[in-house]
Amino acid sequence: MLYDIRERFIGTTGKIVLAVILLLLAFTGFNYTITPKSYVAKVGGEEISLRRVQNAYRAQLERFGDQELPPVLLNQLQAIAVEQVITETALLQYLDEQGFAISDQQIADSITGLEVFQTDGQFDQELYRRLLAQNVMTPATFERDQRAQLMLSQFQATIATSSFFTPAEFRRLIELSNEQREVEWATVSADAFIDDV
Repeated sequence: MLYDIRERFIGTTGKIVLAVILLLLAFTGFNYTITPKSYVAKVGGEEISLRRVQNAYRAQLERFGDQELPPVLLNQLQAIAVEQVITETALLQYLDEQGFAISDQQIADSITGLEVFQTDGQFDQELYRRLLAQNVMTPATFERDQRAQLMLSQFQATIATSSFFTPAEFRRLIELSNEQREVEWATVSADAFIDDV
């Protein structure tokens, strides 16, 4: 039976059926091309590019210098890089929703203050562009990354400086700071007890 099907398909009838199927697929808009994903993950609708993850992975590797790392550790560093970028993206989305903002002037001050872009203590625009080009990065991309880093730093500083006490904790703190203790001690010679031991 399979032999008969194959023979019919190879013949004129098979060619006609195949042509009809192809025409139907062409007119229905069926996309039969295979394109790889251009992103690693999506967080809140935002695509995380492979390049961002690779940059985070490179930063993880730089912590170890020129050491030869076992494959297990390399796999862990890759997983850490992916998790780091996803967490950072989610946090930045949250901060944006909460109204955290970094002004363009703050970004400009941050970039011009980086020693790597300075010549004789002054910001060098040509050096800035050249170093970014060497790292396959545009000024807009670098400035976006700087904005994100400044926003995260601002958030961390906010958390670090925002400590609070409950009324009971504050009362206890005052009590402890005002508390005074008296200590007395006595020295007892062991010679009086040696015969009993």
